[in-house]
Amino acid sequence: MAYGIEFLRQRLSLCLTEPIQQALASQCLPDGQGLFVDRIDVGHQVAFSTPPGAPGAVEAALSIHIHVVSLAELIAHPNQSPPELGTSASSIVLRVRLQADGTMLSATAMPPDLSGTGIPSPIREDIAQIIANAANGALGQAGFDLAPMAASFGLPAPTAARVALTADSMVVEFDPAGPPGHRLGDGQQWGLFMDVQPVLDFALGKLPPVLREGLISTSAAWAPAGTTPRVTAEVRLDIGLFVFKLPLDVRLSVVPGAAGAAAKLRADLTWDIEVDAITVMGIPLSWLLKLAGFPGVAAALASEGFAEALELGLDGAAELADGRIVDAFAQIGAQRTGPRSFMREQDLPPLKLFGIELRPVSLLASGAGMTLGGTVAVKAVSRDPMTLSTQRFGSPFFPSNCRSSGGVKPRVRAEQVRYFASTHFYDMGRFCGARFLPPDDMAERLIEPRLQSATAATEAFGFDLDIQEANLLQANVRLLVRTSRGTRLVDFGKPIPAVVDADGNVTNVIGHIWNCLTYSTEDKHSLIFGNDPLYLTKDDVLPPKEDPGWTWLLEDAWGIDVQMISVTGLEPGETVVYQSATHRVQVAADRDGRVLLPGFAPAGRNIAPATLTRLNQGPLTEREVQLVNSTGLVGGGLLRPLAEGEAFIEEGGLQRRPQWTEALRSMHIGAASLAALNVSDAGDLVALNPQPLPPEPPPELGALNPQPLPPEPPPEEHPLVQAIGLKAVQAVFAVPGAKPDQLAIALMQDGRKVVLDGTADRPRVAGTLDGPLGRTIVRNGFAVSQAGAQLRLFEIGR
Repeated sequence: MAYGIEFLRQRLSLCLTEPIQQALASQCLPDGQGLFVDRIDVGHQVAFSTPPGAPGAVEAALSIHIHVVSLAELIAHPNQSPPELGTSASSIVLRVRLQADGTMLSATAMPPDLSGTGIPSPIREDIAQIIANAANGALGQAGFDLAPMAASFGLPAPTAARVALTADSMVVEFDPAGPPGHRLGDGQQWGLFMDVQPVLDFALGKLPPVLREGLISTSAAWAPAGTTPRVTAEVRLDIGLFVFKLPLDVRLSVVPGAAGAAAKLRADLTWDIEVDAITVMGIPLSWLLKLAGFPGVAAALASEGFAEALELGLDGAAELADGRIVDAFAQIGAQRTGPRSFMREQDLPPLKLFGIELRPVSLLASGAGMTLGGTVAVKAVSRDPMTLSTQRFGSPFFPSNCRSSGGVKPRVRAEQVRYFASTHFYDMGRFCGARFLPPDDMAERLIEPRLQSATAATEAFGFDLDIQEANLLQANVRLLVRTSRGTRLVDFGKPIPAVVDADGNVTNVIGHIWNCLTYSTEDKHSLIFGNDPLYLTKDDVLPPKEDPGWTWLLEDAWGIDVQMISVTGLEPGETVVYQSATHRVQVAADRDGRVLLPGFAPAGRNIAPATLTRLNQGPLTEREVQLVNSTGLVGGGLLRPLAEGEAFIEEGGLQRRPQWTEALRSMHIGAASLAALNVSDAGDLVALNPQPLPPEPPPELGALNPQPLPPEPPPEEHPLVQAIGLKAVQAVFAVPGAKPDQLAIALMQDGRKVVLDGTADRPRVAGTLDGPLGRTIVRNGFAVSQAGAQLRLFEIGR
């Protein structure tokens, strides 16, 4: 065999399964007889065999799992995934034939047999065709062609090719001879193998023509230095007067490409000069020099034309040869690396197997030849079924808050209120449509126009009704939603009728947030924020152990109330505590008897009271306590989830395009949407293992594009950290509304969160904070925060 390419079966399996899984994730699936194909998954395990009657081919058997759900199951589990979806209704085998033609490896999927699955016809035939088309589309449009790589090594065009199996790999051999062999080295998941003769031809082809033409071919030898490919040879260099013998040493290696650049193949060439073998007109120069030492002989030799040789001597002749060799290497663009060494590099053509990149990172030698290979970078495709999050119609809504209304709950007219409902899809693949169940003429007239703009990429939709429209809906609004990764019944419920008093005001409106200060008549040393009773469990009060940031508070709330609270007239050093349902901030007064602290509380329909308390039991008065807003900045206030819409980052700040729906007051960005927002993906290689993979670290917010956010300085460069001289700081979190040198929260390496106060002439660590906290970037009235694998976009208001 002159050359061939080999793949570990384990990695080849993923090269087959993941492209097919990706293709199936975008296919809308059929339904019939009250049965819906929910999704189709490809198993990771692949069995390889040699098909009967086709010894030059290999067959891969893939497991295909077809998940189905009945209409009855969907109706019984609105707004959720039916529990029956945990098991697949049917498993079949998809057979893929791998064959070689010239330097091309092709894959062809055979139509699967669904006759024994119990899936009714005619959707059984439709499913079989969908699977075959998805497989052939994924594998056939991006086959594998070794021709560019073969040409870069000067390998001959093959006259025959075969695909064969070894114990743990598949080999594509060109001009094969004998049984297939395993030739991959340590760490190589794929490899291009070349016999000794092609390697010799390639290595010697890197020589300049003047040396290549003088090669004594019988002396070229394959002499690997361990696993480093190495060729030794002798060259006879004739430069007119002198003839030289040059021992050559050629070593080959791979230089991996950086930041997506192509890898390079490097040839390092070293020569030597055997001075005792230098001849002049066939006579060894060393003899002539010895003869010239006898009286009268030097003149005789000079008269015979040896004068120049005698004058140069051995060292001069070697220097002359070195000069000729250096000029020859320079003419072919090689780079000099030493007195008698040069280096040449050439790009290695990119290789892709069924659309998956093959990265050459190593070049390993054995006694039989060398193997260029590396890793197979396969990105796992999610098998998660589609899930959804639904906000049902409820009471009439009108947003307001105590501070904006001057402390009085506003009167709301019927024409001011709205009704909202929405649903978000996660891991949905492709949106395939929705229909009302049962058909409802009134719902279709009011809501169907909102669905007209839905596309295959739609991940959410919602409805915004006025009070007259809401009153026309007499039954629950239910939609049967189809996606390529699941079918679900979405039940939006029906609007709660508005209660209107004799003056025309709606009395059951929601949306008012009480964020004013109130004073307790029973407890003079405390202030209370909010006045609606809320009964909390221990799980509500304590944040989860992983403390993913504050955005988890928005699951059942409309926003986060962020206040900067200033208290004066205290005793120097005394302790003041702010306590909400989720946070506790404890700070000590400075030498002037003043504290500045951040107050965090979830804002929702029911607000648990938050208290500010002097631990020494001294009284708090209205004059001493103020809610501070920084001049010229977006101050403390309500951090409200932004409505769904197109949002993007610009260098000048966070902007929002005008197309947005008030109904969708929260934008959840899940794993599927992160890719669309260009959030970086590590793309780590996935082990062939049916068990769940370990969790990946959340992406950094700095990767949110198309315009990158300004880079955040390291914690040690934060102005307050520098001014205080604080050590062992893991991260610094900004407080919305506070200047960077005014107030911040530092996360220490031991897990503590401390409050940094820079308002006095001596910046200090003022106290501690307990409760969820997340990095938030604020720009122009908007904010981006992160919790685990989700991003949240906020609008800041007062």
